[in-house]
Amino acid sequence: FLPSDTKPTKRYPFRSRTKVDLSKPKGKDIGNVIHALMEPLEWDVPGFLSDLQATPPSKATEALHQQAVAIIAGCLQSKSVASALSAKPEGTVRILKERKFSLMIEPGRIVNGNADRIHLVPGQSAVIFDYKSDTCGLDELKDKHAHQMDMYRTATSRIWGIPAEKIKCYLIHVRKGE
Repeated sequence: FLPSDTKPTKRYPFRSRTKVDLSKPKGKDIGNVIHALMEPLEWDVPGFLSDLQATPPSKATEALHQQAVAIIAGCLQSKSVASALSAKPEGTVRILKERKFSLMIEPGRIVNGNADRIHLVPGQSAVIFDYKSDTCGLDELKDKHAHQMDMYRTATSRIWGIPAEKIKCYLIHVRKGE
């Protein structure tokens, strides 16, 4: 997540850097569509939901789009999820979305990742969110992705110079709104 996105973006353009090939749908395509649709979310969750639900899908993606929109709407109607995503930390805050990184953790060991959303107060703190569309329960989800979140914390700490204890990590179980 290098600080390269400095251009302002339009409000909810529903275009994404997340690539989705729906010519041959796979099981994880719904997760890819969810990520693509969530990417434009800034601080205004109700406005985002309104715009999202008003955006017509193309005929080729209609079924997946409608399913993804329903899952996202259910998730963002959860007060805990909506408040976490709209909680703006004090200070100068940047929202980083779909940020890829490669980081050498130790000699010969490189870690690659893609953080879904980071609320970054440069040099001070960060909150990392990772959207998960798995069908498992929340406890299994946490166990399954704990190492990934630790790597995101380490990468954010090293890349942005923020002490690891000032970085919070949250998994958002989009199917369950938790």
